[in-house]
Amino acid sequence: MDIIWLLVPMIALIFARVPVAYAIGISAVAFSLLQGSNVAAVVQRSVAALDSFTLLAIPLFLLAAEIMNAAGLTRVLMDAVLSWVRNLRGGLAYANVGASMVFAGISGAAVADAAGTGRLLIPQMTRNGYSPRYAASVTASSSLISPILPPSIPLIVYGLIAQVSIGALFMAGILPAFLMAGALLLVVFATTSRDRSLPREPFSASFAARATGKALPILLLPIVIIGGLRFGYFTPTEAAAIAVGYALVCTLFYVRLPARVLGQVLQRAALTSASILIIIAFAAHVGWIMSVRGIPRSIAETLSSMTSSPQVLLLIVMVFLLVIGTFMEAIAAMLIVVPVLAPAATELGIDPVHFGVVIVMTLMLGLLTPPVGLVLYVVGEAAGLDAMKVARANVAFFLALLAATLLVALVPELALWLPGLSL
Repeated sequence: MDIIWLLVPMIALIFARVPVAYAIGISAVAFSLLQGSNVAAVVQRSVAALDSFTLLAIPLFLLAAEIMNAAGLTRVLMDAVLSWVRNLRGGLAYANVGASMVFAGISGAAVADAAGTGRLLIPQMTRNGYSPRYAASVTASSSLISPILPPSIPLIVYGLIAQVSIGALFMAGILPAFLMAGALLLVVFATTSRDRSLPREPFSASFAARATGKALPILLLPIVIIGGLRFGYFTPTEAAAIAVGYALVCTLFYVRLPARVLGQVLQRAALTSASILIIIAFAAHVGWIMSVRGIPRSIAETLSSMTSSPQVLLLIVMVFLLVIGTFMEAIAAMLIVVPVLAPAATELGIDPVHFGVVIVMTLMLGLLTPPVGLVLYVVGEAAGLDAMKVARANVAFFLALLAATLLVALVPELALWLPGLSL
């Protein structure tokens, strides 16, 4: 039970709004010193956790997304998507979800998606009769598709922790991502189809063809990434490097980035990557502490004694993760809970690929719940709203995403069908 001296200070620091990386790091170092270890051992274990070729995919995918945003390619994507739904009531809301689907195939991160689409679509939606709360809600909710559709940064992290094929996880995320988009589109339809104050424009096939043709080089990138992974032409890290190179080539067709802007892009990508990687480093040491003390095995035995049903275990895990996600950043939570929960899932016969998709989908819902919900703050800033106002306006979209997550949890084939085909 001495592990309580690790977890309680960590949770207390997180509630005190100490950055998650430092909360984990301070708690881990303090606990190790109290147990007679030394700082050098903590540093060695933390640095060793980052000695991974696969982890290079994270900064590279983030850099590709930053390049797309800086070159204004996000605007080109949105214009292409909007050209096909401009005649629908609530067309901008539909376009918001569609643009997130395309951008998800480039960034792999919800915050990057929310920042890119939010800066452009939220002002445009408010000018066209949508309330700022509604515009922010659609943007925040649709951004959660990015961590599920490949290339997903959280799925990369899960694959590293659980020693599961990242290629299989990427394939497993495709159908759930489309299911999430479908759930959001149903909410958009229910909330906009009868609102006569929202504008509609006549559909123009020639305009849609021109807009799509202009965006075609960008639209091909997700296809290149997913296709290359599906047929084994490259690894996730190589796919990330290709995404960066492809994004730079795409800028030649649109806006050439000056050296000064490119420097800013590199800086933003480096800072975002560092914030993720430092969490991974310290959380790896916490995972080692728990493993040495047999915590994963104890919890696996406890859960196995509670139920022998894989579906019931998944529901218990989902409730637990929904609570964790309200106060802990998703990747940090994953690094701590996956080594603990994965053995119990394996013991009950749950496929680790399916388990990974359910864990990521559930933890991503925490991005929409205060106080930590980072996406709420990103879109709230773009809409000029407090994060709590966005959260309250987002209930219908949140419930739709929760329903999609439950469906994936209870119907494993939604996650496992495509990986089964790719073997």
